[in-house]
Amino acid sequence: GFSDSSRTIEWEEVPTKLGTIAINDLSFAPTNPRTYSVLDAESGDPQQEEIFEELLKRDHVRKLIRDIGAKGLLDPIWVIDESFVVFEGNSRLAAVRELNRTSKNRVPTIKCEIFPKDITDNQVFYLLARYHLDGKTKWDKYEQAGLLYRREKENPGNLDKDIATLGISPKTAR
Repeated sequence: GFSDSSRTIEWEEVPTKLGTIAINDLSFAPTNPRTYSVLDAESGDPQQEEIFEELLKRDHVRKLIRDIGAKGLLDPIWVIDESFVVFEGNSRLAAVRELNRTSKNRVPTIKCEIFPKDITDNQVFYLLARYHLDGKTKWDKYEQAGLLYRREKENPGNLDKDIATLGISPKTAR
């Protein structure tokens, strides 16, 4: 079963659920900044297998494979309800899928925090930016730029507001 929880996003409590979901029911986000530019997602969403293979090439995913294989998964991945698209934790999902493919210790489910299906793009942007631009797991400069670029492309004219909301300097953002 799932337990009720919540996450504060820009001072608003957003209800979430905590539980486990079958790994095969989850989808990688085609707009993941770690794969978006390499797979040219602008010309159409890349296939799930393409995203998986691209993530497996990354050093941080190979490190996650070793770490999760030795110690297990620490943090739940973030998923949008009903679609089960992972918007945070694509690298961890790739690592667990690879472990399932190559290890005797297969894990059929993964810990997830499920966000409402009506979560807004602004809320997703805010969460990702807080975690990866100035928080827990910093993306490299190219990945950070990709997030802000896509955000500006989808919501033109808000870059200065987004930068202020995130508390990063305009020089860092540009």
